[in-house]
Amino acid sequence: ELHPEPYPVEEFNSYLDAVIRPLCQEKGQQFALDEQRSRSDVVPLADKLRTNQIIFNLLSNAVKYTPEGGTITCRLRERTLPSGKLGVDYEISDTGIGMSEAFQKVLFEPFSQENRDDNSETRGSGLGLAIVKKLVDRMGGTIAVKSRVGEGTTFYVHLEYDAVPAAEVRREERSGSVHAAGAV
Repeated sequence: ELHPEPYPVEEFNSYLDAVIRPLCQEKGQQFALDEQRSRSDVVPLADKLRTNQIIFNLLSNAVKYTPEGGTITCRLRERTLPSGKLGVDYEISDTGIGMSEAFQKVLFEPFSQENRDDNSETRGSGLGLAIVKKLVDRMGGTIAVKSRVGEGTTFYVHLEYDAVPAAEVRREERSGSVHAAGAV
C-alpha cells in the first residue's frame, strides 16, 4: 500500500546528501546530482519511503559496482504532463563494471546475479533489483537499463505523481498538518 505525502525536491536532495554522498566519499568516488524542475510552485505527492527505497537501491548498487575514482550521477527531470500530474524521470548512472547484454535480460528476476570472477564481497542476494522493479510497477512507473561491460550502467526510472501547491505545503508545515488532500 502506498502512502503519498508531499515530498519536496529539497527534502529528496537532503536525503541523498545524508545517505549517498558518504557512501561515495568512503569509496573515493564522485557523486553528482543534476536536477531540472519544470515548476517550483508544486510539490509531488510521493510515498517517500518507497521512492527512497527505489533510488537508494539503484545508487547503492552503483557505488558497489564502481571502482575508486569513478563517478555516480543522479539526474532528476520534472515536467508537467497533459494529465496534470508531475512526471519525474530519475536517471542513475555510473562509470562502473557494467553488465552483459545477457544479464540485462534477467536482472529484474529474483536471485539474479551475473556470474563473474569478481570479489564476492560485492555480491548481494540478487533481490534488490527485483524489489525495485516491483515497487516501480506498483507505483505505475517504468524502469529500463542500459549498460556495457567495463563502461558502466544507467537506470532510467519514470514515475508520475499528483502534486499540491508548494505554498500550501509550506503553510501546512508551519501549522504542523501536512497531508495528501488537495491534489492539483
